[in-house]
Amino acid sequence: YGLLLHNPSQLNSNIGQEIYNTLCKLKSESLIDKIGISIYNPNELEEYIPKYNFDIIQSPLSIIDQRLINSGWLKKLKEMHVEVHVRSIFLQGLLLMSKSKRPDKFSKWNKFWNEWDNEIIYLNNSALEICLQFIYSINEIDNIINTVSKKKTSKSKINIIRDDVILEEEPEIKVKKIIKKKVKTNTDIEL
Repeated sequence: YGLLLHNPSQLNSNIGQEIYNTLCKLKSESLIDKIGISIYNPNELEEYIPKYNFDIIQSPLSIIDQRLINSGWLKKLKEMHVEVHVRSIFLQGLLLMSKSKRPDKFSKWNKFWNEWDNEIIYLNNSALEICLQFIYSINEIDNIINTVSKKKTSKSKINIIRDDVILEEEPEIKVKKIIKKKVKTNTDIEL
């Protein structure tokens, strides 16, 4: 489907143009359909978008990390007809953890975590559903990338995401359209 550079700073190296040209050649030869980059911060786009034409941008986005929206880049990318794939929609799983399960190194943000936990109670909804509802509300998102890292996850938790879970050969579970979004799930879970 597509080939993304996980480390777009490679494009700044002395072989950066060669890398980009190779991606374009693979695309022109129909070996891949789309090319793109995976970013950590939307500010990176200021460096790469003027120089290169990408079909896909993958970026973190969650109810907490809205930099892609607030920077204006989400809207710009859609105006440029670039596919937007988002990851870290659960903030590396932290938004789904109970207070007792969160690692101590995140305790310096206890004020935030307490507000988040109280919001979940107030909304009378699960953290999973709140996070997903936020992502679903953003029409500019084309795909959601999600990695499930626990060894054992109940099938019902996955079904909260979508009823029609398609199990393929491990280690991958592909989830078909969630509402109008597509979700790609890489996992090593056992069901």
